[in-house]
Amino acid sequence: MSTVAIQVAVSDTTVDWLDRKARGQGTDRAQIASAVLEDAAKAGPGTAGLSTQERLRRFRELADQIPARPGPPVDVSRESIYD
Repeated sequence: MSTVAIQVAVSDTTVDWLDRKARGQGTDRAQIASAVLEDAAKAGPGTAGLSTQERLRRFRELADQIPARPGPPVDVSRESIYD
């Protein structure tokens, strides 16, 4: 696979998001931006035509990339509010 360097103007909000993602994954913002663009290119022009199962699969795949919350597990059951 060949690579090409490009320059893209983004908002401060996007830069902050890229920085947070990069710190969380131990890389730099350019690598995160590249991965996001590659994923978007592979996804095609949009997800409107995708089945519910495919959208759910993609969501779960994305959610699995989010690091676990540090600390002890949190009980989020309805019953826990009465303890």
